[in-house]
Amino acid sequence: MGPAVRFWHDANGAPPGAASALARDSTADGAPLTACTAGRSFGNALGDSNRTAILVSLAVISAAYFYAAISRSIADHFWMDEVLAVSAASQSSLAGVWRAIWAGTDFSPPAYHAFLHGLMKVFGAGDDRLLWRAPSILAVYGAAICTYALLVKSQVSRLSAVLAGGIVLAFGLFDFAIQVRQYAPLAFGLAAALLLWAGIDDGRTGKMRAAGLWLTLAVCLCLHFYAAIEVAVIGVAEAIYAVSRKRVRLAVWLALLATLPVEAALYPLAAHLAAFNNGDNLAPDYYARPTIGGFIAALYEIVDGGRPGMLLLVLAAFLIAVLNLHGCVRARSAAAATAFELRRTGNLSELEIVMIALCALPFMTFAFSLLVTKSFSSRYMAAAALLPALAAGYMLNWLRWRRGMALALVPLVAGILAVRAQAPDFVGEALTAVRKAPPSDPIVVGEGQLYIELMQAAGPDLQGRLFYLTRPAGVASPDPTNENEVVRLATFHPEYQVSAPAAFLKTHARFCVLARPNLSADTTTPLLIDQGLLGKPVDAGDGILLFPSAEAQQGGGKP
Repeated sequence: MGPAVRFWHDANGAPPGAASALARDSTADGAPLTACTAGRSFGNALGDSNRTAILVSLAVISAAYFYAAISRSIADHFWMDEVLAVSAASQSSLAGVWRAIWAGTDFSPPAYHAFLHGLMKVFGAGDDRLLWRAPSILAVYGAAICTYALLVKSQVSRLSAVLAGGIVLAFGLFDFAIQVRQYAPLAFGLAAALLLWAGIDDGRTGKMRAAGLWLTLAVCLCLHFYAAIEVAVIGVAEAIYAVSRKRVRLAVWLALLATLPVEAALYPLAAHLAAFNNGDNLAPDYYARPTIGGFIAALYEIVDGGRPGMLLLVLAAFLIAVLNLHGCVRARSAAAATAFELRRTGNLSELEIVMIALCALPFMTFAFSLLVTKSFSSRYMAAAALLPALAAGYMLNWLRWRRGMALALVPLVAGILAVRAQAPDFVGEALTAVRKAPPSDPIVVGEGQLYIELMQAAGPDLQGRLFYLTRPAGVASPDPTNENEVVRLATFHPEYQVSAPAAFLKTHARFCVLARPNLSADTTTPLLIDQGLLGKPVDAGDGILLFPSAEAQQGGGKP
């Protein structure tokens, strides 16, 4: 193999078996390969150019990602689900962490909270939002690295693989990178599991990879109950492999079967926590009710990447159309020769099997939610964001000028990441509105979710003025989930001031109510309005209203 052909293989990931096809077809830039055979110096220069493009693209995307993720992690206050994780992990001991989970403060196994507990013990920075979110930031970056490695292993060009890693960072998984939740580590776990699965063979190394596959899946199961879907994804991939290759790999099936004891050990906790949610998911407006509309919205958010993902898709389609007009796109690239040979024998490549299995992930998640848990959210299928990244790298590798396409799209991915460094902080906006209330008046927060978020974000002086009023007997809530969470958290947080309306009104004639109409469930504000206890609201900005009590307004007090 000549130096130019060797360069092509190193820079673009073409399989060694495709060397003869490469010699007939093209270079990384689409020029005839015969032009590269003039001498070793030209091949080396072209190789240096391609390596530089790969390193620069990697550096630009990585810098943009960490800039955006760190900026948002520092600026954004914790939202309610993050508060639940932080609350459990902040207990004084691991036994306290377990008690908090068992009490229903968070509906997941305690492994993630125990890890965060240890992290905070080591660094001693419990108020540092960046430190709390750092594991998720690194987990999404790890998922991008695994995506890159899987594509390169599958003979996709390195530059295309870098772009695919950028898609992981910029789109469906970015929001989970800046959350103190398990969904980013779960996506990393699935990406690592798929990479291990794709490398399993019949040798000793294959058995070690199968053991690593089991360990990875077991850790994921200890992070979240929905990790059972990730086990199913590997099962689907292996079933397709067995049918396609007419071969049963016992090591993989044993690794999957070995996850059953882990799931069995977690079942008592899952059944116990489900009891807390059984009443909530029967409410008429339960926020996580599995619906077809919710499923379609989740597909758009996670798999399509929302609006930024659609922008990338439109630009990529435009570039392909332009290149096609200039004859630069061919139906079959040299780098895809191996895939074609596999399909001639009725086989699928490991990468194609992985993508098919990931296509099943959203549907399995929705079915599990509909039939088992009765709760569905896009975050439960966050790992499906790996699919568009892998598919982009796979399809880009079929283009003759894939290098130019990748270089054109890398700045867009980096730009989208830079834009994502700035976003509204809804908790911060509510905190600003709270400070507009009269300094001597207590503040009733109508929503359970907002009360939890404000109690985490506010300092001790402001916490002492925040109250939450529970529903009186006989008053139905369209979704009692957040109120029930407030009540459970109050048992671990003495600073929470949770009271029945009658008891609060006996001791507080002057107060104000903070409300955000049309957001999460709020039964307190309508109840006090119906009783004539609130005056005319004041717009505090950002869709937030401050209602003075009727007595405060009559007495001349106003927010």
